Amino acid sequence: MAIVVMCTEIFFNTPGLRIYGDDHHIFSNYFENCSQAITIGNGGAEVADGAPLTSHDRPDRVLIAFNTLVGNQKIYCCRQGKKV
Repeated sequence: MAIVVMCTEIFFNTPGLRIYGDDHHIFSNYFENCSQAITIGNGGAEVADGAPLTSHDRPDRVLIAFNTLVGNQKIYCCRQGKKV
């Protein structure tokens, strides 16, 4: 299932947004004073190859564009997971 996080979502002084899974569109959001504004999870499994739905699915076909990032400790971070 694709998730769209868009238009006037405000992340202020939070850990930010973590992304796992496929076909997400993340655009037109505002991130300020977040510890890690956008975290892209490496995923420990690939649901399309038969992993359980409770797995942290490796992100595929994710679009991140037109977000405003102000004063964050890290703009983006790619988390390490188990090799798939």
